[in-house]
Amino acid sequence: ERRLEVASGGTIINDQLAFRFSADTSTADGLVRNVTAGGFEDAREALMLRGKLLNEPTAIDDLSVQLAYTYDEREFGDLLSSLDVADPANNRTSFSNRRFRDNVELGIGVLTIDYEFSDSVSLTSISAINVTERSFESDGDRTADEIEFSFFDSKTTTLTQETRLNFDTDRFSGVIGTYYASIDTPDSLSDAVLNLDVVNDLGLVN
Repeated sequence: ERRLEVASGGTIINDQLAFRFSADTSTADGLVRNVTAGGFEDAREALMLRGKLLNEPTAIDDLSVQLAYTYDEREFGDLLSSLDVADPANNRTSFSNRRFRDNVELGIGVLTIDYEFSDSVSLTSISAINVTERSFESDGDRTADEIEFSFFDSKTTTLTQETRLNFDTDRFSGVIGTYYASIDTPDSLSDAVLNLDVVNDLGLVN
């Protein structure tokens, strides 16, 4: 496995604007060799990017605005291997004619706004969007023959808005707020294909 991580941060405008960025990537070749399609069945890759921008403008006292974004993409293979080989523990082999792939891509953006009206009253607003996409392919028969395969694609978008009015006085403290969420999941695309010999596979032979 190979892995690389980097991070950076600092001030853009003194006492007003700052940033932070980080990246994390990893790859692994895998151990299950696919002798039909080539390559390794369980190879995997991952990438994560994160960024934050903080603004506390001197022109508006007690205002803080933070924008954050995370991108995460991961692709996995299949860990199963055939037992119909010599020394299967040390000779991990796949005969699938179609590669197994499971890919997930995620993007999250969050805008947080804080404002203090006074020492005892403040307002917080959190707006977020989450977009998740997934694609999956598999070989159902796990052989070199074109007998069964399937695939699946989906995308989900989630929007949320949270608003809180915070009170903290000598006599009482509390929160009044609202929350809104919207989840959009269009019809997912999926399919499975079976190749059958209608005579032999269905037992129609005398």
